[in-house]
Amino acid sequence: MVEDYVRELRESKLGINFHEHQILGTKRILRWYSEEHGGIIADEMGMGKTCQAVGAIVCLLNDNKAGRHMVICPLSVLQHWQNELFRFGLGKLRVITYIGNADARRMIRRKLESSKDWNVLVTTYEMVIIDEHHFHWTWSSLFIDEAHRLKSSKCVLHQIIRKMSVEFMVLMTGTPIQNNINELYSLLSLIDANRFPLLDEEQFVAKYHNTYDTAMELQQMLSKYLIRRTKQILRISIPDSSEVVLYHGITEMQKNIYRAILSKNYKYFENMNDKKTEHTGSKMSLLNVLMQLRKCVAHPYLFVGVEPEPFKEGDHLFEVSGKFFLLDRLLSLLSAKGHRVLIFSQMSRVLDIAQDYLIYKGYNYRRLDGSVRAEERFVAVNRFQTNSEIFCFLLSTRAGGLGLNLTAGDTVIFLDSDFNPQNDIQAAARCHRIGQMKPVKVIRLIARYTVEDMIHCHAARKLQMTHEILKDNNDARQKLTFAEISDLIIKGLNRLNNGKIDSEELNMEEIEKLVGRTDENGHWIHDGKEQVVSSEKSEWKKEESSTLENMYIFEGHDYKQDVAALQNILDGSKAIKLVGHALVGESVSVQRRTRKLISKEEMEKRIKKRKETLERKKKLKEERIEQNRKEREARKAMKWLKNNYKSGSLPFHEVHEVQHDDSNTDFGPHFVYGSVTDTLKIPSDNSDRALIVHVVDDSGMFGRGGVFDALRRVSQQTVDQYELAGEMGDLHLGKGLRDNNGIGEAEQSTSRTFPFWRKISVVLLVAQDYRKRDIIDQEVLTKCLKKLAFYAVNSNVSSVHMPRLGYDKRNIS
Repeated sequence: MVEDYVRELRESKLGINFHEHQILGTKRILRWYSEEHGGIIADEMGMGKTCQAVGAIVCLLNDNKAGRHMVICPLSVLQHWQNELFRFGLGKLRVITYIGNADARRMIRRKLESSKDWNVLVTTYEMVIIDEHHFHWTWSSLFIDEAHRLKSSKCVLHQIIRKMSVEFMVLMTGTPIQNNINELYSLLSLIDANRFPLLDEEQFVAKYHNTYDTAMELQQMLSKYLIRRTKQILRISIPDSSEVVLYHGITEMQKNIYRAILSKNYKYFENMNDKKTEHTGSKMSLLNVLMQLRKCVAHPYLFVGVEPEPFKEGDHLFEVSGKFFLLDRLLSLLSAKGHRVLIFSQMSRVLDIAQDYLIYKGYNYRRLDGSVRAEERFVAVNRFQTNSEIFCFLLSTRAGGLGLNLTAGDTVIFLDSDFNPQNDIQAAARCHRIGQMKPVKVIRLIARYTVEDMIHCHAARKLQMTHEILKDNNDARQKLTFAEISDLIIKGLNRLNNGKIDSEELNMEEIEKLVGRTDENGHWIHDGKEQVVSSEKSEWKKEESSTLENMYIFEGHDYKQDVAALQNILDGSKAIKLVGHALVGESVSVQRRTRKLISKEEMEKRIKKRKETLERKKKLKEERIEQNRKEREARKAMKWLKNNYKSGSLPFHEVHEVQHDDSNTDFGPHFVYGSVTDTLKIPSDNSDRALIVHVVDDSGMFGRGGVFDALRRVSQQTVDQYELAGEMGDLHLGKGLRDNNGIGEAEQSTSRTFPFWRKISVVLLVAQDYRKRDIIDQEVLTKCLKKLAFYAVNSNVSSVHMPRLGYDKRNIS
């Protein structure tokens, strides 16, 4: 069965070849189906889990196992799923995507209920949660992408999916275990609820948690439900990937803010060893301190009041931050060498500053984080993949780390590290995956001797203690304790406090020495080793350790000097005060740029530069708008082609108004009683073609009652064409929509005494915004009527029939 599918793929117009591991994965899914239980595809990120799932759906349909199949995925990969269902579906999958606002989803539900011409529904986590009661069908199969979202059996999504009627479920995740074995059981309870009921979770965890004697038994049991392959094990021909951990210092301004944060929060450190302090309130406060320190290390402008006014672009954007100072040097090298970069950060405000920096430097970039709408995400990703002139892509680690395909990039830069190393691994896999043609370099920027340094070591230790898939973390706690948070803040403080600022700049050769060389084709040259290096020249003479565990020893080390350094900072806490939200003080002052008097010429020069910058931004914005428009039109054209759709828009060319003799009353208008669909005729009307005209909104949902029901009775084609135009994005204010074939010839009569025959067509004028249905925009209506007149004249139409427009409209008399 699978072999037949693979052959069909290869012989199709696309000429797609399945990798051997993808063929085996598809066969495993079908075996789970025959064994009447689900399974977990846990292949490493970037190995084609999506196409294996699509292949399994097609094979089930080929084997006459008809039914309806559902896919649930993150919003960021919705477009990717649509593309893969089209590519690997061999034309056998009739897909409906369930997404949009309340009105759009209502229209989709109506189509799902009334039509049998679909067999795959694709939607997102959020839609399932919002509209859980509307997914009442019995699903032949359910595929859930990035299924680690279900790692807690207590989460809302997990509970909703348990209630759904599903015959067969497949979970897809590259990280089935991120913290502990409870997460694994949560997934198992979905794919085989009979064998893994939630009531037995504690018993399961107690049996397999941290017990080497049962490891083999657990692996043997999971082999029935889980398939896991990595690029390294399969030796898939993907170019190498290597990582360099690049340490840097922080500026004097950052040091002052760092000390000020600790001083202001001295009360949380005074009784660190007292067990009474380890309660929720103290822990949450200490976590907030930790977050403030991370912000300080990233960039001081994250604190309100630190950036000097007036706010303007300039070198200060990177000079005041050790991290951004190094980033500036890195990007200069990477741009010159022809690399393309993905920059990740956990904080959207850090991305804001990075965006300002990229604009100032003139780098072409795109951005994706949680605030970006679904359509804009697809556009940004596609543009980066297809346009080699885009140098940089800014992403948040969480929003940009799920399922995206960004193989056009070959360099990943992490501005900060996640507590959970699996999130960073997911993010790096956006470019190191099947389809990547160049070696990949992962660069991690870490501020030495700060909380960043300690967080990275904590994450590395956590990753080392977690087995590839099955072995649980030796530390069963998922959350940091009060003592652990304190350790993260304190460790390294002595060296940070007493260290000197290395202000010596690095040149291109020195930067290249740190991150690695590039060949003449713009490809990274890898030596196969992970590097841990420092960007501070004062550190180069010191012996550098090549492994993470030698950087800091967390247990069994005397940190008295660090505690003493903290105490020295706390002693000056009374001098600290808060100005706005920026931390300043007499003994701990924030370095601010002093204002100086400027000449008239300098002021004019600045004004001119500012105008040029604004013009450049305006031009870039206009270019982006135009590019977005072109891409929307291209996507629309592709959508029309896939659905064999042709627009029924009324043609229009501006013509001079023709003067008529107003004394001739035969032109009308004539007010008559009855249904507009009867196209009643006055004695002077000898026309052989008539138009029925009605004004509609741009929702794409044909109305009910009155004229709408009358039109539905005489021309269901008009209804279908209008709703299809809505699905195809072919409805907008000012549009005139005609039926392509017309109602046909019909017998009509005015007095029922003399019949006549004529051809009747229906035209719908889109002159209402669906959000304001009680208003007809008169300017838009005029535009529609001009199109109607042009069409009527050029089609030899002499009789136009419309219902009275003023009924229930506030602005029409």
